[in-house]
Parts: sequence; structure tokens; C-alpha cells
Amino acid sequence: MERRDDAVLCQHLVRAGAVPLGELVACAEAQRALREAGRPVPPLDRLLLEGGLLPQAQIAAHRGAAEAAAAAAAAAPQRRRRRAGSSSGRHLAASDAGDGVRPGARRGCEEVGEPVAPGGQGAGGGPRGPPTRPRGAGEGLPRPP
Repeated sequence: MERRDDAVLCQHLVRAGAVPLGELVACAEAQRALREAGRPVPPLDRLLLEGGLLPQAQIAAHRGAAEAAAAAAAAAPQRRRRRAGSSSGRHLAASDAGDGVRPGARRGCEEVGEPVAPGGQGAGGGPRGPPTRPRGAGEGLPRPP
């Protein structure tokens, strides 16, 4: 459709089943051909009336219903879709999907021993072997040479 209001009316007519889809496609093609020829494009109302597809009273009623539905849709708040989280069932539990830290994994000179506690964020592991430096506030800092 060449006009926004024609597109709204066309959608309403399709949903209502008032005009066969092939006839609406023919109206749209007629509008496109007139535009490409540089001639004025008549509204869908006139094409429906001239083609004998609907009487004027029904066209006016459908146009009013289509505009009311479009206004209601524009005024309705848009629902935002929630991102799939861990409760959506899409993600596997920590016991089913490995978290990458298993007993025997090494980081530097430390080795992960037995699992400490399973949880929703994965299993944690305690270190095995002698600590190379005291644990505390500087945990994330690089090690001195």
C-alpha cells in the first residue's frame, strides 16, 4: 500500500475477511503502477468502491474500526520480553554442565583438590599443596618475581 492509512485499512480488511486477499493485492499493484507512472495515487477506499468490492457504508465502518484498533495498539504499553535466565530451563544445572574447575586442575603452582560446595553458580574447589603467599587483599594482583 502506498499510504499508511491504506495499509492499516488493508490489514483490518484481511483480518476481518471482508475482501479477498487477491483483490487487495490487485489494489496495491494498481496503486504502485500509478505511482510509477507519475500519476496521482487514489486511496484504497476509492479503489474498493470503484471495483465494487465494498459499498461506501461498509468501507467507512471498516476504516473507523481499523483506525480505532491502530490507536489502541499505539496507546497500549509495549511488553518487553525477558531475557532467558537460569530459571528458564534453557541452561543446564552446574552438575550437568561442567564449570571447567575440576579436581586436579592447576593454576600456577596450586592444584584444585576436592569440591568444596556445589551451588547455582558452579562448584568451588579448595586448593591442594602449599600456599605460595599469604591469602588476602592482594589476591588479584600479579605475583612478585
